[in-house]
Amino acid sequence: MKGFYYYLFIVLLFFLYENNLVAFSFEKFQNTYNYSTEYTVWLLNGDLISGFVDFLEKDEEQVLQLQTIVGKIIIYEDEILKIMPTKILQATNNRTFIMPTANPISNNHYVGVYELLMPYAGVGITDWVSVSGGRSVLPRTSQSDQISLINSKISFPKINFIDSTSVVFALGTNFVWLNNDNLLTHLFGIATYNTQDCSTVSFAMYYKLGNQEYPSIVHLVNENFMLNYPDGAFGISASTEVKFSQRKDLSFIGEIWNSNITKPTNTAILLGLRLSGRNFSSDFGLSVFTSPLVVPFANFIWKFN
Repeated sequence: MKGFYYYLFIVLLFFLYENNLVAFSFEKFQNTYNYSTEYTVWLLNGDLISGFVDFLEKDEEQVLQLQTIVGKIIIYEDEILKIMPTKILQATNNRTFIMPTANPISNNHYVGVYELLMPYAGVGITDWVSVSGGRSVLPRTSQSDQISLINSKISFPKINFIDSTSVVFALGTNFVWLNNDNLLTHLFGIATYNTQDCSTVSFAMYYKLGNQEYPSIVHLVNENFMLNYPDGAFGISASTEVKFSQRKDLSFIGEIWNSNITKPTNTAILLGLRLSGRNFSSDFGLSVFTSPLVVPFANFIWKFN
């Protein structure tokens, strides 16, 4: 668990650096303001309002006018906690932790590292195609026994509802090399519901392809493991990212997945928190397996949005 607290320390350090804990001011915001950018105004009462920004004089005081889908809204400086481009709030909605969502990466390209042992990256090609992948750097392990993965998905056009929520569907493929000789291949379909504050709920189904004999012996991290994961197995999963009402840069993340629906014991649950700054985000929490086994996890992302 010492490693977990080390991760937590790094998270808090970067989070404080990113957010500076400085009170909002119009003067500071105007230095980076772009009239053609959609912004999300985060009010002190926890509400989020999105639209295009302009500045006016009202009662000899400068105010912010926000053009929203329901009309113009006047907001005073002392009502605002923070203003950020809307795309920043949406930057993490293409993934939960292990699970992707149906939302595309688009221009929210990123690099990251799982558990400080697997560097990876994700890129968006228009609003349709998303590709991510990585390779482990496990110590005292040969290159032939490292773990590699590639995910790709095609996201279909977003279905928008009148209350500013939406649903997105996607189809994808997943390749995982447990070592150079053991490749796991999956097809998956996924649906994601997006709320007004950019929280997400996703459901997915996976189908395992291949023609390898199972159970089989897999050599991994200088040890031999028995892998009983037959081809043709169906798996299901669900995930969510829920933003806290008073802290939109802090989210609860949760996942539950089953690799083979005919075997309920092949189930795992992941619960944690996500801190999101302008460019940096981090996840940390615990994964619970039915073995039983509890494993702390951490993930660090740098976003190029």
